[in-house]
Amino acid sequence: VGGEKLEARTFENDAASGRSGVESLVRIKRGQTLSIVTAMQDNTKGKENAQKDNMYDYDPSASAIALVSEWRSKLDELRSSASAWWADYWKLASISLPDSPEFQAFWYGAQYVLACA
Repeated sequence: VGGEKLEARTFENDAASGRSGVESLVRIKRGQTLSIVTAMQDNTKGKENAQKDNMYDYDPSASAIALVSEWRSKLDELRSSASAWWADYWKLASISLPDSPEFQAFWYGAQYVLACA
């Protein structure tokens, strides 16, 4: 992330806290943008690929990292597409009510909720 340090800590079945998984801390400078892409993969190989005695002896990290890498390459395209969509939407949904700023604020809030639905 722009030369900033990424800290990650992995913990498995932490009996003291009752948690398992990955915890990350990212520090970015004010004004920077951070995109977060996550992927989840289970730890089974699937019935057809698993050994009978060791069905859960599989580290899903490589599969999850591959999924994230695939999506990272699409982020710019998604960001550009979403920005264009919102720009077009607000051109159609815009109103100007200088005598009723409260209603205008309500209008924009309602339009945002509708567009997100």
